[in-house]
Amino acid sequence: MDATPILILVYNGWDMVLSNLNMLSCDFFNIFIIDNNSQRDMANEIRLMFPNVNYLRLDQNYGWAGGYNRALQKISLENNTSVFILNSDAVVNAESVRSAVDGLNEHVAAVGSVILEDDGNIIAYDGNFYLPCTKKSPNEINPDRLPVRSVHGAGFALSLDAYRAIGPFYEPYFLYHEEADWCSEAQKKGYEILVDGKSLCYHKGGGSISSEIQEYYMTRNTFIALKRGTYLVGVPNTWLGFVVQGLKMPKGNEQLAAARASGLLDGVFGRFGKRRSSWNPVIRNTLILALKILVLPAHVIFRLTNLMKKPRKQH
Repeated sequence: MDATPILILVYNGWDMVLSNLNMLSCDFFNIFIIDNNSQRDMANEIRLMFPNVNYLRLDQNYGWAGGYNRALQKISLENNTSVFILNSDAVVNAESVRSAVDGLNEHVAAVGSVILEDDGNIIAYDGNFYLPCTKKSPNEINPDRLPVRSVHGAGFALSLDAYRAIGPFYEPYFLYHEEADWCSEAQKKGYEILVDGKSLCYHKGGGSISSEIQEYYMTRNTFIALKRGTYLVGVPNTWLGFVVQGLKMPKGNEQLAAARASGLLDGVFGRFGKRRSSWNPVIRNTLILALKILVLPAHVIFRLTNLMKKPRKQH
């Protein structure tokens, strides 16, 4: 069995967590469940079902970054140089964890696993992020360790020395983009980030998070990433460009459209951390209309100005 500490942050979704622990506890004896103040305290059940699994319950929901930061502060890791961070809706085996951990050194801050959909037939991340509609076969995995901009938060090895040198995960995100932000900060300080083709993590994909919550946080948190200079795949690198992209609301799904609109407005007004009360629909719609009136013409003028600045080709 592998001794690498496996850190799993949990917020509700216990059925999936217990199912995954049945598999993980066969390979690891140093698993830490960090309960982000779920509605149900599972300390007794975990102790009875998995006596070798450590259970830490936090006093409130601190989000992804805050939960892991507090776990890394509270857990005794004096004899360890690294940990493996694993989503509560993901599983990994000892060989894959060992391979990722072996890639860490004084120059490498984090090594990410290749992330597969839970049936193992489609790659979600191998250094590049793929949309659910993109079919990429595991047969195409490069077995080497390769430099990347960011790991995938579902499963990666983290150097504790690098974590201390770079600093904690940035908590205003609350959910989504935190690992990309931390990897960006690591690279600014001269560290490398790698993905390991021999380390495979099977991810069930947002098992504890509704698509509306995901839509809200991924939209809102892009404003933090833009401000901090964090690269995000498929996102314009300017505030104006992203607002224009965000104003293209999902069609046929009012809940997703409302979530994106709320995330857009909270980002514009700088409301970060844990999500606050929802916007009144009338106020939300009025503000979105105002953004369209103000931003879309400005974006057109900005693009035309840039086109005019481009040097003409000499014939």
